Amino acid sequence: MPELDYDTFFRRPGEIEIRLCEVCDSECVVERGIRDQDGLVYDKFSCPHSHEAWHAEVYMLDKRGDTESENDAYDTWYEGQQIVRKHRGPPKRRKIAPGCMERRYRKRGGS
Repeated sequence: MPELDYDTFFRRPGEIEIRLCEVCDSECVVERGIRDQDGLVYDKFSCPHSHEAWHAEVYMLDKRGDTESENDAYDTWYEGQQIVRKHRGPPKRRKIAPGCMERRYRKRGGS
């Protein structure tokens, strides 16, 4: 089941064009213009791999890496990347190791 801020993200309509999964760096599936029971409209982004066991395993490794020393966190991150490669193949773009900031979405207009 998709989980908010793990593999499902909500944004104002049209705010961003593409969102990448925080776990596996896949391009999320987008549902645009969803209206909730309060009448608010939003775009919903979900990872297409969120129901797969390997995806949950990589998520747990990412969470574990948040509490480890820098060297251990790198090893945990690397282990997670190997799982992603096994199931998805090499990433289309370079993924940044822990400790580095990276925007995981692209705003409309390309920036």
